[in-house]
Amino acid sequence: MGILKALSPAKACEAAKYGFEGIWFALTDSSFLRLIIFEILLATVLVWLLWPLTFIETMAVLPAFTLPLCTEVINVGLEELADKVEPEKDVMIKRVKDCAAGATLIANVYLTTTLVAVLVHRFL
Repeated sequence: MGILKALSPAKACEAAKYGFEGIWFALTDSSFLRLIIFEILLATVLVWLLWPLTFIETMAVLPAFTLPLCTEVINVGLEELADKVEPEKDVMIKRVKDCAAGATLIANVYLTTTLVAVLVHRFL
């Protein structure tokens, strides 16, 4: 019964509410996240208008678009927590922030690589 209780509609709605609050905070706090969203929307419009993707191409590109968003939201949360825990400059806090920023960079490289691979496959 514990598993069913954890999956109740009320718990799911509550979890979704917290998730939307986190996304909203990240959007209002991070200009980089807003830039990523703008780039993704622009790329999406251009790609789908100029070169409509096949189903398989779309299934490859969608996760690649989503990953940078996810990593940036986590990055914003970690930076907020790190600043709260240690407001002064600290070597360990810098490492945590650098690792989170590195994850965002890796996700953006993955997005770029995926887009290039799909377009090269399409036109070669």
